[in-house]
Amino acid sequence: MNPYVLPITKTIIQSQYVRSITARLIAHYNNDTALAAQAEHDMAACKNMMAELDAIGARRKFSAGQVVTLKAPQGSDGIVTGWASTSDLDLYGHKIMRGAFSQSISSRGLTGPRAIKLLLDHDWHKPAGLIRQLEYRADNLWIDAQLALDVEYVRDRYTVIKMLNGFNFSVGFILEDYEIKTDPVTKNEYLQVNRGDLFEVSVVAFPGNEAATTVEVRSLSDNEKLERMIDQIRGLKRELGK
Repeated sequence: MNPYVLPITKTIIQSQYVRSITARLIAHYNNDTALAAQAEHDMAACKNMMAELDAIGARRKFSAGQVVTLKAPQGSDGIVTGWASTSDLDLYGHKIMRGAFSQSISSRGLTGPRAIKLLLDHDWHKPAGLIRQLEYRADNLWIDAQLALDVEYVRDRYTVIKMLNGFNFSVGFILEDYEIKTDPVTKNEYLQVNRGDLFEVSVVAFPGNEAATTVEVRSLSDNEKLERMIDQIRGLKRELGK
């Protein structure tokens, strides 16, 4: 069996599952029982197909991905930088093209309720901090983020990151535009992601793309710390003045 068939199929089914959830919400809002029933049916079908694929995938072995040397200077204070996504073929048979997330980065932004979030392990219950910068550099997506070290589970993960001298990033997105391509050398099919709705970047131990790594974990300079303190004081003054 082509090693990329299962992950490609799972990605397509997951995208359909998200669309079915949206359809169900719209149906309930409009009191459309027929549409709601169809959406429930589609969701159940997607779950069944995913369960079957998981059963097949449990008998498979993944090939090794690319390995990148990580750097983590001493005296870090929660700032992590690196590649959130690269154009390398990942372990799931995905190849994310340059600019695939540009539209969602522009529309969602990095702050606010709809912003692209920084998470731990793709867990929506574990926000990890603030993405300060997210931009394409050559073919790859660069991230600069501040971990929320006041949060215990983030602080614990950060301790491990420093101990290991780096970690990995992984992106969470909804597939919007894609093509099935064939590698001219291996003749294996893969999923080329042309556009996706990026909604989170996670700090993970084992990414689908091992080229997506933290390349620097550093401390805030004294000036940066002072500027943050001044901003906090100004914010308190504004609150007290209301």
